[in-house]
This record gives sequence, C-alpha cells and structure tokens, in this order.
Amino acid sequence: MKGPIYTRINYENALGIKKEVLNSRANLLVMLRKIENYKTLRAQEFILKIKLKNTMKETREKIAKLGEVLPKVEMPKQKKDIVQGNIQENAPILKKEPSAKDRIERELDEIKKQLAELS
Repeated sequence: MKGPIYTRINYENALGIKKEVLNSRANLLVMLRKIENYKTLRAQEFILKIKLKNTMKETREKIAKLGEVLPKVEMPKQKKDIVQGNIQENAPILKKEPSAKDRIERELDEIKKQLAELS
C-alpha cells in the first residue's frame, strides 16, 4: 500500500468547506437543543396529564355525590325539547372551519402556481 495522497485545495474552496462544516455543527447543536427542550416539554405534559386525570376523577366523584344529595326536579316540556336536541328556528348555524390539512394543501397549491409563473 502506498502512502497518503495529498491534493491542493485553493484558499476560497477550503474556506467554503470550513464554513459548511461549521454551519453543520451549529445546525446539529440547534437540533440537540430542540430535542432536549422536547424531552422537557414531554415530561411536563406527562405530569400535567396525570394531574388532569386526578382532577377529573375527583370531579366525577363530586358530581356523583351531588346527584345523590340534590332533589330530583321535573323539567318543563319546553326545556326538555331543547335538552333532547330539538333545534329551534332562531338557533345560529355554525360554519365549519377548514382544517389545518386543508389550509396547508391550499397554500401548497398557491406556491406551486407561483413557481409555475416564475418558470
């Protein structure tokens, strides 16, 4: 086997390569920072979910106790219709908001159109 082979690299090329390596290292460090932040947020989320679960359990127990203690009330006919789901004529109609997926698709289509116009 022969010895190492050396090649000459001009200064601008070497400087460009060095910048690319430094940028890559910086990007990796940013990603590591984001991963650590993500881990911390996930741990906090887990703790909050446990607290929420416990709070919901306590609330269900309190509602059950209230149901046992409070007297039973007969509701008027008109209120029963509303509770059972009959829609009144004056009820406002809610419009369905476009989902995030639809908005993203619409934006992608607009960007593709703009790219086609530039080409």
